[in-house]
Order: sequence, then C-alpha cells, then structure tokens
Amino acid sequence: MTNIKQVYNERHKFKKAKRGDLTEMQFLISKLEENEYVYYVREKKESQTAQVIFWTHPTSVKLFNNFPTVLIMDSTYKTNLYRMSLFEIVGITSTYLTYSVGFAFMTSEKEDNFTWALQMLLELLEPNSDMPKVIVTDRDTGMMNVVANVLPDSSVILCYFHVDKNVRARIITDCKVKQNVVVVDGQKKIVDEAKHSKLVDTIFDAWEKLVESPTQKLYAGNLMEFQDACKDCPKFLHYVQTTILNPFKDKIVRAWTDLVLHLGCRTTNRVEGAHGVVNEYLSTSKGDLGKMYRWDVGKPVWGDTFIVW
Repeated sequence: MTNIKQVYNERHKFKKAKRGDLTEMQFLISKLEENEYVYYVREKKESQTAQVIFWTHPTSVKLFNNFPTVLIMDSTYKTNLYRMSLFEIVGITSTYLTYSVGFAFMTSEKEDNFTWALQMLLELLEPNSDMPKVIVTDRDTGMMNVVANVLPDSSVILCYFHVDKNVRARIITDCKVKQNVVVVDGQKKIVDEAKHSKLVDTIFDAWEKLVESPTQKLYAGNLMEFQDACKDCPKFLHYVQTTILNPFKDKIVRAWTDLVLHLGCRTTNRVEGAHGVVNEYLSTSKGDLGKMYRWDVGKPVWGDTFIVW
C-alpha cells in the first residue's frame, strides 16, 4: 500500500529533478523567458537578493497599449510561503472586459517598491501610446503618493466600497443612543438595540446619498442633511470630515469622480476578482516561487488564463 507521505516524497523528487540546480528565482525567471514574458527584477543594493520582480504576458502588453485609460491596482496576500505580497494591476477593454496588465512580488510594501513597479509598468508603453488617465485603488496613502509622483497627470479614484465599509463600522462604534430601560416581569431590560440599528441606517443612508451626489450643488445640500443626521454624534462627524471628506471628497464623491473617464470603475472590485482567480489557480498559499510555474498544466500561472475575462 502506498501512503500519502510516499506520494508527497515522490512528487517532491519529481519537482526537484525538473528544477535541477536552479534556485526558485532562477527557475521562475527561466520559465518567464521560455514563455517570452516581459519581466524586470529589482535587487537590493547591498546584495543580489531580489526585492521586487515585475512581469507581464506579451498579450497583456498589447492590450495595455490599446486600452491604458483606466487601471485598477491592489495587493493580495497568502500566495506564497514567504508572505510576499502580490501586487496586481488590471485594466478595462473597450467592451468593458477586465484584462491583466502586470504582476509584482514585493518583499515589502514600501513606496520605493511601488514606485519602481509603476516605472516598469510605464516601460511597457510604446512612444505613441496614451498615458493612463485614471487610477483606482484603495485608501493607501503610500500608493496615492506614488501615483502622484509617477503619474502626475492621472486622476486617482478611491474605492468607495472600502470607504463605505469603514464609515459604517465607525457609525456603529461612535454613534450611540441613550439606553431605554424598562421593567418586564419584575426584571430590567435595555431596549435600545432597535433604536441603535435605526440610527446607524439613518446616518449611513445620508452618507450614501452624499457620496452619490451627481453635482457639487446637490453635494452641498446633501452635506447639510448628513451633518443634521449626525448632530448627536460629533465624534463621528469630526472623523468623517477631517479624514475622508476634506482631503478626499474629489476622489470618492460622484460630483467630482464623474468629471473623469473612469468607465464605471469607482471600486477595486475588478482587481479583487482577479485576486480570486489567481488564488484559486495557485490552489495553495504555501508554495515557493517556483510554484508560480504550474507543474500540472506545464506553463506559468500567469498565462492566457488571466489575459481577458
């Protein structure tokens, strides 16, 4: 009888034989070259250790040069045993399909690594191609700084889904109602849960109406309604105004975001869906960098499967 450990051992021997004397990074690069991928490696100055590796499929390069208008960027995790983040960039075709632009493994999510990755991204553009017009990302201050430096003429839109999620969580914790205590069968009971839920819904509805304001004039009126709904929650109102609306309203409110050609992309849903495709295809979060080359299909996981969907 063959047990599972013997199967794992034989599979490990097979993979090792396929890789030969190459390191994980050398093996990955050899497969990228074999399949004619475009790739760049950033090494640490004090050593030859790879800090970032950026790669893309040849078809992705063609699509990027034809459809560079809107890019959605985000990082995903749990794709390898080294806990390196996987930075992924996707774009949108003229028929509103999502296509993969490029991928990058990063040892750390520092601004200089993101800067280098975006600079390599721009290397893919031909001289006569248009520059990206809109970048959609989550509220990562470092990423916004990098986009402002590398793509100063591009407009940044923040994922309002993530902002909404954060706002609702703050409403729940910061907006309280006075406890209403009643006596039922000789026992005291607090019956403020329904009131709290109603308050949360009322404030959040006012918030959504504010974010979806189609014009700046309507925004001003909706802002007054929102402030009125939060009159008993000064802590929450101060948080929203100082951390979201004042610095970022032009990046989340429709009255401003609709001034640019974002092709209906005001969230990072497309790139998060791409993360799901990648994670499902990898099938494990414990693989090494050599695992990026799928043994069972005989090609890198970043092949035609991820070009357009």
